[in-house]
Amino acid sequence: DLDDDRARNIAVLLSDCERLIVGYFPAISGSALHLYHSIPLLIPRKTALAQIYAGECRAENSVKVFGGVTDSWNACLGTVTAHEGREVCAVDFSPDGRAIVSSGYDKKIRLWDALTCTLLLVLSGHSDWVRSVKYSLDGARVVSAAHDRTVKIWDAISGVLLCTLEGHTNLVFCAVFTPDGRRIVSSSWDHSIKIWDADTGACLMTLTEHQAWVRSIAVSPNGMWMASGSDDMVCLWSLEAPYTCRILLEREHEDLIHSVTFTPDSSTVLTAPWVAGSGQLSIWDAKTAEHLRNLQLPGQPFLSTCSPNFPSAGDKFACGSGNSVLVLDLASGEVRQAFSGHTKDVTCVAYSQDGTRIASGSKDGAVRLWDATQNAVNTPQLENAIKSSDPPSEESADCRLTVFSHDRSRALLVRGNDSIEMYKTDTWECAYKPLSIPSKHRHHVAFSPDDATILAASEGDRGGVALWDAASGALRAQWEGELDVALWSPSFQFASMWSGVLGYMPHCFGGQSSRIMFSPDSR
Repeated sequence: DLDDDRARNIAVLLSDCERLIVGYFPAISGSALHLYHSIPLLIPRKTALAQIYAGECRAENSVKVFGGVTDSWNACLGTVTAHEGREVCAVDFSPDGRAIVSSGYDKKIRLWDALTCTLLLVLSGHSDWVRSVKYSLDGARVVSAAHDRTVKIWDAISGVLLCTLEGHTNLVFCAVFTPDGRRIVSSSWDHSIKIWDADTGACLMTLTEHQAWVRSIAVSPNGMWMASGSDDMVCLWSLEAPYTCRILLEREHEDLIHSVTFTPDSSTVLTAPWVAGSGQLSIWDAKTAEHLRNLQLPGQPFLSTCSPNFPSAGDKFACGSGNSVLVLDLASGEVRQAFSGHTKDVTCVAYSQDGTRIASGSKDGAVRLWDATQNAVNTPQLENAIKSSDPPSEESADCRLTVFSHDRSRALLVRGNDSIEMYKTDTWECAYKPLSIPSKHRHHVAFSPDDATILAASEGDRGGVALWDAASGALRAQWEGELDVALWSPSFQFASMWSGVLGYMPHCFGGQSSRIMFSPDSR
C-alpha cells in the first residue's frame, strides 16, 4: 500500500545518505559549508538522493567532475590495510553487526567499526601468526588460534586477555565457541581436536580420529554437531559424549584440504576445497551423513573456494575464489554476485547476520567490506560457472585442476578420471576429444608461452610426460618413467623440475605458480 511504498522509499533514501556521509566524511567534516556546492555532483546519478538534489547543482558555482559519475554506489563499502600489509588470515562480524574482528601474519588481532572501518582495538599477545578469530554468540568474547600453539580468549569490548588455553603440541589452525558459549573447539597441526571449558580453560576432551593436520572446524548453530576438515578426511561429529564420528570424505590419491561449515538451520554441512585438485563443493545431511549433492564446476571451475559462510537466511553463502568474493545460491549453485577488488587471493570471508554486508580478507593485506544488497555485476564466465549436479560418475568426473592459456581463450580441465579436456572460454564448449595419460597419480598441465603446445605430466613410478598440439589435440610426443614434479612455494624464488625422464640436467624456472612449465621460447 501507500504507507509501505513510502517506508521503502525512505529506507532507500536513508541508505543513500549513510553511504554519502561515510564515504565523504573527512571532506564533509572539514568543509561543511561547501557541502551543497560539491557533494551533489559526486552522488551516483540513479540513486534516490541524486534525483532529489539534482536541482541544487548549478554550473556557475559548482565543482566540475572529470571522468564521470557512476550510476550506483560502489559495492565496496570500505577498505583498510589491516595487518601492516601482511596476509589477513581470518575475519568475523560481531553478532550485532557493529564490529569486525580480523587477524593476520602480523601476530595481532584488530577490531574495526563495521560502518566506518575505523580501528577500535589492537589485541597483542600471540607470538606467531594468528590463523583464526571468532566471536562468541553473545558478542562478549573473541577466541583466537595461532601458530604459537595457543588458543586465547579476549574480552570483545575492552580487549583484555581473559584466558590462554595450552595443550596443543603444534600450530593451532582454528578455534570456535559452541553456541551456548560454554565450550571452545580447536584444531591443530598435531592432528588433534580439543574441546575446552571456556570459563576455566580446562581441556575436556581430545579427539584423535584424524591422521593429518586439522585445518577447519565448524559447530552447528543448534550445538549438536561438529564438522572437521583435514588433509586426510572430512568428519562429522556428535558434540554429545562419546563424541561419535562419521567420515564424509576420505583421501584417495591427493590431499583433501577442505573447509567446512553448517547451514543456519543445522540440517546440512557444506564442504569446500581450498585448492584445485582437492575436490568440489558438496552438501551433506547433518543427521545421516548422507551425500546430498555436489555444486559441480563444469564450465569455468574455480581454482579454489575458501571460507564459505552463510547469512542467517541460509539460502546462499559467500566464499573466496581467487581474487574475488562470490555469493552462490545454495539450491541451484548459481553465482548470484561476484565482488572484485582484492589484488591477491581472498583467504577469508564472513557474512553479517542480517545478510546485508560481507567482510573479506586477502593475501594483499586488505580487509574489504562489501554491500551484499547490491547486485554486483557478474562476468559472463561466472554466471553459469557452478551448476548443481549428482555425484560424479565414471563418465562425468570432478574437476581437479584448471589452467588457462596465456591469451585466456582456452582452458584445460584435469578430471578425476585422468582425462584432460580443452574448453573454449568464449562459449565453454569442448574443443576436441579429451586427452589422457594412463596413470592413477597426480597430474599437472601447462600451456607453452605461445599457447601452441600443451604439456602434461603425471607423477609417480609409472608417470609420464606428453606434448599435444593445442589447436588440434594431436599427440606430438610422449615419454614414460619415474617422475617427480616439484611444488612451487611463494617462499622460494625458483622451482626445480625433473631430470629422470628426459635425461636433462635439472632446470630451474623463475617464480611462476604453475608446477610444470615451458622455457620462454616454448622449445
